[in-house]
Amino acid sequence: MQAASKRLQQPISQLRIIEFQQQTWRDGCLELANADEFCTQALIPGWRVVVGIGEQTLVYHTNQTGSAVRLNEKASSSLLAPVQIPVSELPPPLAGYVVFREISGGGITGRTYETVLLKDGQLIRVRIGDANDSERSVRRVSVQQVQQFVRSLERSKFSKFKNLSYPAPSGAADFITYTLTSQEGTVQYSSDLNNLPKNLQAAVKAWNNLITSAK
Repeated sequence: MQAASKRLQQPISQLRIIEFQQQTWRDGCLELANADEFCTQALIPGWRVVVGIGEQTLVYHTNQTGSAVRLNEKASSSLLAPVQIPVSELPPPLAGYVVFREISGGGITGRTYETVLLKDGQLIRVRIGDANDSERSVRRVSVQQVQQFVRSLERSKFSKFKNLSYPAPSGAADFITYTLTSQEGTVQYSSDLNNLPKNLQAAVKAWNNLITSAK
C-alpha cells in the first residue's frame, strides 16, 4: 500500500484493495523482470493485488510475505478503473425475499429490463416502463440452484465490489449498462466482461449461467 500511495500521490487511508488472488509466480522476479535483469528460475508463491482510488488502478505482484513487490505496468493500464456510484444513483435495496437483481439498460433500443431472482427460485423479468406489463416472463430454477448461486457470490467476494461502477471506455457507443444488486450491495458495469476483475467476472458468469438454465 505504501508503494501505491507514493505512486498515486494519495494517502494510504484513501486507497482500497479491490481484488487479491493467490498466485504462483514462475521466477524470482515475480514474472516482471526488467530488460537486463537475471531472475532465479523457481516457483514463488505469492499474490496478485489490485489497489485503486477513483479512476486509478494499480496491479502488483508480491511474494508470500509481501517483502517483494513489483508493479505490473501493463495490467495497471489495461484494467478498467472503478468509480464510486453516487448514493443518489443507487437502486433501492432488495426486499427480504429477493436474492439478486439485474437492471440492464441502454444499447441501441434504449429499453431497460429488470430481472429478479426470488428465494423460491422464481426468475421474473419485466421491462421497466411497460404499462401493459406485456413483456413479463416468469421462469424457475431449483432452490438448490439458488443456494449454489449464493455460495458462488460468496466465493467471488461480490460484496467487495459494493457500490462500485466500471464504466464503459471513453468513446464507446451503444453499450448496455448492467446494475447488479445482492443483499450485500450493488455493482455496475458497462463494458466487455474481460476488462473486469476476475472475481467480478466469476460472479457475472454465475448469474448468466443461472439465467440460461431457468425453465
